[in-house]
Amino acid sequence: MSFSDIVLKEVINDSCQEIDMFNKMYMIRQDIYAIFYKYKFKEQNDIIAGICFSKDNDDIFFPKPEGKQWKIVARNKMKYMKGMNDEMIDTNIKKIEIILTKHLIKPIYQYKYELKIQSYRNNKRDHIFYNNYDKRIKVHIPDKVYMKLKSTIAQKYKAYFGYVIFRTMLRYEVLLNSRNHQLGLIYNEIKDIDGILLKYYDIEGFASPINRTLKYFCGAYPDVDKYYIGSLGSFFTHNFIKDKKYTVNPPYIENLMIRAAKHVEEELSRVDLKNVKIYMTIPVWDAKSLRELGEKPETEVPYEPYEIIRESKYLVAINKYKLQDYKYMNHLSGDKVSAAHTFNIMLQKK
Repeated sequence: MSFSDIVLKEVINDSCQEIDMFNKMYMIRQDIYAIFYKYKFKEQNDIIAGICFSKDNDDIFFPKPEGKQWKIVARNKMKYMKGMNDEMIDTNIKKIEIILTKHLIKPIYQYKYELKIQSYRNNKRDHIFYNNYDKRIKVHIPDKVYMKLKSTIAQKYKAYFGYVIFRTMLRYEVLLNSRNHQLGLIYNEIKDIDGILLKYYDIEGFASPINRTLKYFCGAYPDVDKYYIGSLGSFFTHNFIKDKKYTVNPPYIENLMIRAAKHVEEELSRVDLKNVKIYMTIPVWDAKSLRELGEKPETEVPYEPYEIIRESKYLVAINKYKLQDYKYMNHLSGDKVSAAHTFNIMLQKK
Protein backbone atom coordinates (compact mmCIF):
# COMPACT_ATOMS: atom_id res chain seq x y z
CA MET A 1 0.00 0.00 0.00
CA SER A 2 1.45 3.38 -1.03
CA PHE A 3 1.87 6.32 1.36
CA SER A 4 -0.99 8.20 -0.34
CA ASP A 5 -3.28 5.15 0.05
CA ILE A 6 -2.43 5.01 3.77
CA VAL A 7 -3.25 8.70 4.22
CA LEU A 8 -6.49 8.36 2.24
CA LYS A 9 -7.55 5.40 4.39
CA GLU A 10 -6.78 7.45 7.52
CA VAL A 11 -8.92 10.43 6.52
CA ILE A 12 -11.82 8.24 5.36
CA ASN A 13 -11.79 6.22 8.59
CA ASP A 14 -11.61 9.45 10.60
CA SER A 15 -14.58 10.88 8.70
CA CYS A 16 -16.62 7.70 9.19
CA GLN A 17 -16.01 7.85 12.94
CA GLU A 18 -16.96 11.54 12.90
CA ILE A 19 -20.32 10.69 11.33
CA ASP A 20 -20.85 8.02 13.99
CA MET A 21 -20.09 10.61 16.71
CA PHE A 22 -22.54 12.99 15.04
CA ASN A 23 -25.31 10.41 15.16
CA LYS A 24 -24.61 9.56 18.81
CA MET A 25 -24.45 13.19 19.88
CA TYR A 26 -27.60 14.02 17.93
CA MET A 27 -29.52 11.31 19.82
CA ILE A 28 -28.01 12.31 23.18
CA ARG A 29 -28.95 15.96 22.60
CA GLN A 30 -32.51 15.10 21.63
CA ASP A 31 -33.00 12.91 24.70
CA ILE A 32 -31.54 15.51 27.08
CA TYR A 33 -33.63 18.28 25.48
CA ALA A 34 -36.69 16.14 26.22
CA ILE A 35 -35.84 16.20 29.95
CA PHE A 36 -35.53 20.00 30.03
CA TYR A 37 -38.13 20.88 27.41
CA LYS A 38 -39.78 23.43 29.76
CA TYR A 39 -36.60 25.47 30.04
CA LYS A 40 -34.94 27.96 27.71
CA PHE A 41 -32.79 26.72 24.85
CA LYS A 42 -29.71 28.37 26.40
CA GLU A 43 -30.26 26.52 29.68
CA GLN A 44 -30.62 23.24 27.79
CA ASN A 45 -27.41 23.90 25.86
CA ASP A 46 -25.56 24.87 29.05
CA ILE A 47 -26.36 21.46 30.52
CA ILE A 48 -25.20 19.61 27.40
CA ALA A 49 -22.01 21.70 27.07
CA GLY A 50 -21.23 21.14 30.76
CA ILE A 51 -21.57 17.39 30.32
CA CYS A 52 -19.49 17.26 27.13
CA PHE A 53 -16.65 19.34 28.55
CA SER A 54 -16.48 17.60 31.94
CA LYS A 55 -12.94 16.98 33.19
CA ASP A 56 -13.20 13.19 33.53
CA ASN A 57 -13.86 12.62 29.82
CA ASP A 58 -11.63 9.83 28.53
CA ASP A 59 -13.21 9.89 25.11
CA ILE A 60 -12.85 12.69 22.58
CA PHE A 61 -16.32 13.92 23.25
CA PHE A 62 -18.42 11.81 25.58
CA PRO A 63 -18.16 11.42 29.36
CA LYS A 64 -18.45 8.02 30.93
CA PRO A 65 -21.98 7.49 32.30
CA GLU A 66 -20.49 6.72 35.74
CA GLY A 67 -18.16 9.76 35.67
CA LYS A 68 -18.22 12.13 38.64
CA GLN A 69 -17.28 15.46 37.10
CA TRP A 70 -20.12 15.75 34.57
CA LYS A 71 -22.59 15.07 37.38
CA ILE A 72 -21.10 17.88 39.48
CA VAL A 73 -21.28 20.30 36.53
CA ALA A 74 -24.85 19.30 35.58
CA ARG A 75 -25.97 19.46 39.21
CA ASN A 76 -24.53 22.98 39.65
CA LYS A 77 -26.24 24.22 36.48
CA MET A 78 -29.59 22.70 37.44
CA LYS A 79 -29.48 24.41 40.86
CA TYR A 80 -30.11 27.76 39.17
CA MET A 81 -32.97 26.56 36.97
CA LYS A 82 -36.30 27.99 38.04
CA GLY A 83 -38.45 25.53 39.99
CA MET A 84 -35.72 22.89 40.30
CA ASN A 85 -35.26 21.16 43.69
CA ASP A 86 -32.81 18.55 45.01
CA GLU A 87 -35.14 15.63 44.35
CA MET A 88 -35.71 16.72 40.74
CA ILE A 89 -31.96 17.20 40.25
CA ASP A 90 -31.22 13.65 41.49
CA THR A 91 -33.91 12.25 39.18
CA ASN A 92 -32.56 14.16 36.18
CA ILE A 93 -28.98 13.02 36.85
CA LYS A 94 -30.18 9.41 36.78
CA LYS A 95 -32.07 10.07 33.52
CA ILE A 96 -28.96 11.57 31.88
CA GLU A 97 -26.85 8.62 33.05
CA ILE A 98 -29.34 6.23 31.42
CA ILE A 99 -29.24 8.28 28.19
CA LEU A 100 -25.42 8.19 28.05
CA THR A 101 -25.36 4.47 28.76
CA LYS A 102 -27.97 3.72 26.10
CA HIS A 103 -26.19 5.56 23.31
CA LEU A 104 -22.51 5.08 24.16
CA ILE A 105 -22.53 1.28 24.50
CA LYS A 106 -23.27 1.04 20.79
CA PRO A 107 -20.12 0.18 18.81
CA ILE A 108 -18.80 2.57 16.16
CA TYR A 109 -20.59 1.79 12.94
CA GLN A 110 -18.24 0.26 10.39
CA TYR A 111 -19.10 1.66 6.98
CA LYS A 112 -19.48 -1.07 4.36
CA TYR A 113 -18.90 1.36 1.53
CA GLU A 114 -16.46 4.08 0.63
CA LEU A 115 -17.44 7.42 2.13
CA LYS A 116 -17.96 10.04 -0.54
CA ILE A 117 -17.81 13.73 0.27
CA GLN A 118 -19.28 16.10 -2.30
CA SER A 119 -19.49 19.86 -2.36
CA TYR A 120 -20.91 22.75 -4.34
CA ARG A 121 -21.21 26.53 -3.97
CA ASN A 122 -24.51 28.29 -3.62
CA ASN A 123 -25.38 31.89 -4.54
CA LYS A 124 -24.17 33.13 -1.15
CA ARG A 125 -20.69 31.80 -1.98
CA ASP A 126 -21.04 29.20 0.76
CA HIS A 127 -19.48 25.81 0.17
CA ILE A 128 -21.87 23.00 1.11
CA PHE A 129 -20.28 19.66 1.95
CA TYR A 130 -22.30 16.55 2.56
CA ASN A 131 -21.88 12.81 2.91
CA ASN A 132 -23.22 11.38 -0.33
CA TYR A 133 -24.93 8.53 1.52
CA ASP A 134 -26.60 10.60 4.22
CA LYS A 135 -27.50 14.10 3.03
CA ARG A 136 -28.94 14.91 6.47
CA ILE A 137 -25.32 15.38 7.55
CA LYS A 138 -24.42 18.62 5.83
CA VAL A 139 -22.09 21.53 6.60
CA HIS A 140 -22.24 25.08 5.20
CA ILE A 141 -18.89 26.87 4.95
CA PRO A 142 -18.50 30.58 4.12
CA ASP A 143 -16.11 31.07 1.21
CA LYS A 144 -13.55 32.94 3.33
CA VAL A 145 -13.48 30.14 5.92
CA TYR A 146 -13.22 27.51 3.18
CA MET A 147 -10.17 29.24 1.67
CA LYS A 148 -8.57 29.66 5.10
CA LEU A 149 -8.97 25.99 5.99
CA LYS A 150 -7.78 24.79 2.60
CA SER A 151 -4.65 26.99 2.74
CA THR A 152 -3.61 25.89 6.24
CA ILE A 153 -3.97 22.10 5.84
CA ALA A 154 -0.66 20.31 6.37
CA GLN A 155 1.04 19.09 3.19
CA LYS A 156 0.45 15.43 4.09
CA TYR A 157 -3.34 15.91 3.88
CA LYS A 158 -3.69 18.54 1.14
CA ALA A 159 -4.72 16.05 -1.53
CA TYR A 160 -7.73 15.05 0.60
CA PHE A 161 -8.83 18.51 1.68
CA GLY A 162 -12.53 17.71 1.09
CA TYR A 163 -12.55 15.03 3.78
CA VAL A 164 -10.49 17.22 6.12
CA ILE A 165 -12.73 20.28 5.78
CA PHE A 166 -15.89 18.17 6.08
CA ARG A 167 -14.65 16.60 9.31
CA THR A 168 -13.44 19.93 10.75
CA MET A 169 -16.75 21.68 10.19
CA LEU A 170 -18.77 18.66 11.29
CA ARG A 171 -16.92 18.60 14.62
CA TYR A 172 -16.73 22.29 15.39
CA GLU A 173 -19.96 23.57 13.88
CA VAL A 174 -22.49 20.78 13.58
CA LEU A 175 -21.56 18.25 16.25
CA LEU A 176 -20.48 20.77 18.88
CA ASN A 177 -23.17 23.27 17.84
CA SER A 178 -20.57 25.92 18.61
CA ARG A 179 -21.26 29.03 16.56
CA ASN A 180 -20.42 31.19 19.59
CA HIS A 181 -17.19 29.24 20.02
CA GLN A 182 -15.89 30.59 16.69
CA LEU A 183 -15.57 34.08 18.13
CA GLY A 184 -11.99 35.23 18.51
CA LEU A 185 -9.96 38.19 19.68
CA ILE A 186 -9.37 41.00 17.19
CA TYR A 187 -5.62 40.61 16.92
CA ASN A 188 -4.88 43.58 14.70
CA GLU A 189 -6.67 46.03 17.04
CA ILE A 190 -6.30 44.88 20.65
CA LYS A 191 -3.12 45.86 22.50
CA ASP A 192 -1.73 44.47 25.74
CA ILE A 193 -0.72 46.54 28.77
CA ASP A 194 2.66 47.29 27.15
CA GLY A 195 1.04 48.58 23.96
CA ILE A 196 1.87 45.48 21.89
CA LEU A 197 -0.75 44.40 19.36
CA LEU A 198 -1.92 40.86 19.89
CA LYS A 199 -1.05 39.99 16.29
CA TYR A 200 2.60 40.02 17.43
CA TYR A 201 1.94 37.33 20.03
CA ASP A 202 3.15 33.78 19.40
CA ILE A 203 0.56 31.19 20.46
CA GLU A 204 -3.22 31.06 20.84
CA GLY A 205 -4.17 29.03 23.89
CA PHE A 206 -7.74 28.38 22.70
CA ALA A 207 -8.54 28.40 19.01
CA SER A 208 -9.77 26.19 16.21
CA PRO A 209 -8.69 25.83 12.58
CA ILE A 210 -11.68 28.08 11.82
CA ASN A 211 -10.95 31.03 14.15
CA ARG A 212 -7.17 30.85 14.54
CA THR A 213 -5.14 33.97 13.76
CA LEU A 214 -1.60 33.32 14.99
CA LYS A 215 0.92 30.89 13.49
CA TYR A 216 0.54 28.41 16.36
CA PHE A 217 -2.57 27.39 18.27
CA CYS A 218 -3.93 24.93 20.82
CA GLY A 219 -7.36 23.51 20.01
CA ALA A 220 -10.17 21.59 21.65
CA TYR A 221 -9.77 18.55 19.41
CA PRO A 222 -6.20 17.44 18.62
CA ASP A 223 -7.56 14.52 16.58
CA VAL A 224 -9.06 17.06 14.12
CA ASP A 225 -6.52 19.86 14.53
CA LYS A 226 -3.68 17.47 13.56
CA TYR A 227 -4.55 18.14 9.90
CA TYR A 228 -3.48 21.78 10.16
CA ILE A 229 -0.18 23.62 10.18
CA GLY A 230 0.68 25.08 13.59
CA SER A 231 -1.46 22.81 15.79
CA LEU A 232 0.14 22.25 19.22
CA GLY A 233 -2.51 19.91 20.63
CA SER A 234 -4.65 20.60 23.69
CA PHE A 235 -3.98 23.67 25.81
CA PHE A 236 -4.38 21.53 28.93
CA THR A 237 -1.43 19.30 27.99
CA HIS A 238 0.71 22.04 26.44
CA ASN A 239 3.89 23.00 28.29
CA PHE A 240 4.51 26.73 28.02
CA ILE A 241 7.60 27.73 26.07
CA LYS A 242 10.03 30.31 27.41
CA ASP A 243 10.26 33.69 25.70
CA LYS A 244 6.76 33.31 24.21
CA LYS A 245 3.59 35.38 24.43
CA TYR A 246 0.23 33.61 24.73
CA THR A 247 -3.38 34.62 24.34
CA VAL A 248 -5.80 32.57 26.46
CA ASN A 249 -9.45 33.06 25.51
CA PRO A 250 -11.29 29.94 26.73
CA PRO A 251 -14.93 29.16 25.88
CA TYR A 252 -17.26 30.73 28.41
CA ILE A 253 -18.01 27.43 30.16
CA GLU A 254 -17.11 27.74 33.83
CA ASN A 255 -15.38 24.39 34.38
CA LEU A 256 -13.27 25.00 31.27
CA MET A 257 -12.31 28.48 32.51
CA ILE A 258 -11.36 26.98 35.90
CA ARG A 259 -9.13 24.41 34.20
CA ALA A 260 -7.57 27.14 32.03
CA ALA A 261 -6.82 29.37 35.03
CA LYS A 262 -5.29 26.47 36.96
CA HIS A 263 -3.17 25.39 33.99
CA VAL A 264 -1.84 28.93 33.50
CA GLU A 265 -0.92 29.10 37.20
CA GLU A 266 0.77 25.68 37.16
CA GLU A 267 2.80 26.44 34.06
CA LEU A 268 3.92 29.88 35.23
CA SER A 269 5.05 28.25 38.49
CA ARG A 270 7.57 26.03 36.69
CA VAL A 271 11.09 26.90 37.85
CA ASP A 272 12.53 26.38 34.35
CA LEU A 273 10.11 28.79 32.67
CA LYS A 274 11.15 32.39 32.05
CA ASN A 275 9.93 35.45 30.17
CA VAL A 276 6.36 34.36 29.39
CA LYS A 277 3.46 36.76 28.97
CA ILE A 278 -0.24 35.85 29.06
CA TYR A 279 -3.15 37.92 27.72
CA MET A 280 -6.29 36.26 29.07
CA THR A 281 -9.99 37.03 28.73
CA ILE A 282 -12.97 35.70 30.68
CA PRO A 283 -16.50 37.10 31.03
CA VAL A 284 -17.46 39.34 33.97
CA TRP A 285 -19.75 37.06 35.97
CA ASP A 286 -19.04 37.96 39.61
CA ALA A 287 -21.73 40.04 41.31
CA LYS A 288 -19.42 42.80 42.59
CA SER A 289 -17.93 43.55 39.16
CA LEU A 290 -21.33 43.32 37.47
CA ARG A 291 -22.69 45.96 39.86
CA GLU A 292 -19.69 48.18 39.08
CA LEU A 293 -20.69 47.93 35.41
CA GLY A 294 -24.24 48.99 36.20
CA GLU A 295 -25.86 45.54 36.22
CA LYS A 296 -28.18 44.18 38.92
CA PRO A 297 -27.22 40.52 39.46
CA GLU A 298 -29.96 38.42 41.02
CA THR A 299 -27.64 36.09 42.96
CA GLU A 300 -24.21 36.09 44.61
CA VAL A 301 -22.61 33.08 42.90
CA PRO A 302 -18.94 32.15 43.52
CA TYR A 303 -16.81 32.70 40.41
CA GLU A 304 -13.84 30.38 40.80
CA PRO A 305 -11.80 31.19 37.65
CA TYR A 306 -11.75 34.87 38.58
CA GLU A 307 -10.69 34.07 42.15
CA ILE A 308 -7.82 31.85 40.95
CA ILE A 309 -6.54 34.64 38.72
CA ARG A 310 -6.93 37.39 41.34
CA GLU A 311 -4.79 35.41 43.80
CA SER A 312 -2.00 34.67 41.32
CA LYS A 313 1.40 36.15 42.11
CA TYR A 314 1.94 36.49 38.36
CA LEU A 315 -1.00 38.84 37.91
CA VAL A 316 0.00 42.20 36.39
CA ALA A 317 -3.37 43.84 35.69
CA ILE A 318 -7.11 43.22 35.40
CA ASN A 319 -9.38 45.55 33.45
CA LYS A 320 -13.09 45.12 32.86
CA TYR A 321 -15.09 46.30 29.87
CA LYS A 322 -18.78 46.74 29.27
CA LEU A 323 -20.42 44.54 26.66
CA GLN A 324 -20.47 47.25 24.00
CA ASP A 325 -16.85 48.31 24.63
CA TYR A 326 -15.12 44.98 23.93
CA LYS A 327 -15.60 43.43 20.50
CA TYR A 328 -14.83 39.93 19.24
CA MET A 329 -14.41 38.71 15.67
CA ASN A 330 -17.02 36.26 14.40
CA HIS A 331 -14.87 34.17 12.06
CA LEU A 332 -17.89 32.67 10.31
CA SER A 333 -19.62 35.91 9.35
CA GLY A 334 -16.60 38.24 9.40
CA ASP A 335 -18.45 40.66 11.72
CA LYS A 336 -17.22 42.31 14.90
CA VAL A 337 -19.65 41.48 17.70
CA SER A 338 -20.19 42.04 21.42
CA ALA A 339 -20.43 38.83 23.43
CA ALA A 340 -20.19 39.67 27.14
CA HIS A 341 -18.85 42.08 29.71
CA THR A 342 -15.18 41.10 29.59
CA PHE A 343 -12.20 40.90 31.92
CA ASN A 344 -8.93 41.73 30.13
CA ILE A 345 -6.15 40.10 32.22
CA MET A 346 -2.36 40.27 32.03
CA LEU A 347 -0.09 37.73 33.73
CA GLN A 348 3.67 37.51 33.38
CA LYS A 349 6.58 35.32 34.45
CA LYS A 350 9.84 37.22 34.14
